[in-house]
Amino acid sequence: MAFDGASRPRLKEEEGIENGFLGDVMSTWTFLNVFGGPLHLDTFTLDDYIDALRYQEVDYPCELIVEIHCALLKALVSEEEPECLVPFPTAHHISKPTKIGTYEPEPSDNLKTEDDSVSDQGTVTTSTSASHNSLYSSLLDIRATATKSGNQSWQDWRLRIQLRDFLAGGWEYALIGILDELGDSPRLTPVVLDILEDLLPEGEKHTRKQAKDNYARLDAKYKSKAITLLVQLVCQTPTVREFIEDSMGQMTELRKEKVEVQRERKVKIEELASLEAELQPFTPEESVDGQEDSDETATEMMEIVVQKRSVKASLKRKREEEAAAAEEAAALAKRNKEYAKRIKAIQTKRDEIKGCEERVVNYDHELRERDCQRLRLIGKDRFFNRYWLLEGNGLSQSEIRGEAPFMSARLWVQGPSVEDATFFLGGAGVDLSEFLYGRVSAVDTSIVPEDRSLRDRVLARKEREEGQSVLYDECQWGYYDDQESVEGLIAWLNPKGVREAKLRQAIISRKDELYKLMETRDKVHSANNQPHYSIFICPFSFILGSRLL
Repeated sequence: MAFDGASRPRLKEEEGIENGFLGDVMSTWTFLNVFGGPLHLDTFTLDDYIDALRYQEVDYPCELIVEIHCALLKALVSEEEPECLVPFPTAHHISKPTKIGTYEPEPSDNLKTEDDSVSDQGTVTTSTSASHNSLYSSLLDIRATATKSGNQSWQDWRLRIQLRDFLAGGWEYALIGILDELGDSPRLTPVVLDILEDLLPEGEKHTRKQAKDNYARLDAKYKSKAITLLVQLVCQTPTVREFIEDSMGQMTELRKEKVEVQRERKVKIEELASLEAELQPFTPEESVDGQEDSDETATEMMEIVVQKRSVKASLKRKREEEAAAAEEAAALAKRNKEYAKRIKAIQTKRDEIKGCEERVVNYDHELRERDCQRLRLIGKDRFFNRYWLLEGNGLSQSEIRGEAPFMSARLWVQGPSVEDATFFLGGAGVDLSEFLYGRVSAVDTSIVPEDRSLRDRVLARKEREEGQSVLYDECQWGYYDDQESVEGLIAWLNPKGVREAKLRQAIISRKDELYKLMETRDKVHSANNQPHYSIFICPFSFILGSRLL
């Protein structure tokens, strides 16, 4: 692939699922693999997961999807009692209009949740409240059908999970019950309603078998969103908390050991400096050929002058010179021997320092593999695009369960976040109205200046330097899966840039490992050489930072 050094190598795009949902897919995939031990799930590749989400065969269910849902549901309700281990949102009530055109909430004994859009004064804008009321009314209409004649109720989902009644549409119906209750949160009502309208279409009888068939035909983006909601609930369970606490304890011990190694390295560096200072007196003096030649010439001239001296005097002088030369040679030999000894000690000390540095690097790797609470960003480029390596985050290669030969084997690139775009890019990529289900920003996006000159300059430069694959916002993703593209990216990154120097070094330090995984992935795909879905008809026996309620 030809590469123009002035622009970034072209990114590939994951075509198996919509870009806007790819973040949910990778977050849930990371969670399921990292916490697969306590959830009793084998590890599986990201390729398998994406293809499993796309699988829509009704008669032959995808075992991976079944195992994932059953594992998450069992984590929510124990076998001892039909009670969910995590809290659910409190039901909100439809507001009624007032004389001034705003809405006031109906009286309720329930506490207001964090997600309620009602202000402290009890009023909200007409359009926002009307939209919420309309969506919630639709959800209530669906909920009312649970008790209609001919329909099976999904409101007993806690008992269903306690009894592990998952066959013949059992887990799908339990999922419907959970989604129904999550819809009481105003922030989740839109996504829950979209999923339920496909699982419980109007005009059909709502039975377990029908729910099972409808879920199989569900779009991949809605499957990923349903799993995301389940994962956000499971994150709050004792099972996950205990696993996190255990991992944090291991990380604390690793940090202590790392600090000791760093202290040892500091002491050895001081010892090295002392050894190098003591070496100077023993450094052998370099002989100069010209000086030796001149000495020999002077000696010959003196021999001519003193030819008349007696033989006895000449022999005496010669013996004295030989004795002095012997003493000097002995001193030089002794000095060279001491010099060699000290050089060896210095080299040994340097090797010890290098060993300490390697141990520190290994501790950093182990800490990353034990950090199950977050997916670590490896860096950002000049346009605040974010780069991710999913391998080695919360899960070491030795902890892989099952037969997955690799995990992701790709270098992922995500567009700039809303926060970065607001502060640093003049608002390029800040349009929250384009985000699915209402992105909640951590910053006030109204501070974006009305003057579009900075934004236009940033966009023009992005389009020029990012080549044919420009990432405008955080919902857009791309990846590299071959060595040539990664090397081109390394060449494109500025080694003197504030962010890109760190990003470049991070990629270089892990590229050998990444290249091996990429090669393995290519071999697996070449060996399969068959439709994606055929590999899923077999049994498989991050923590998300956002809050659910």
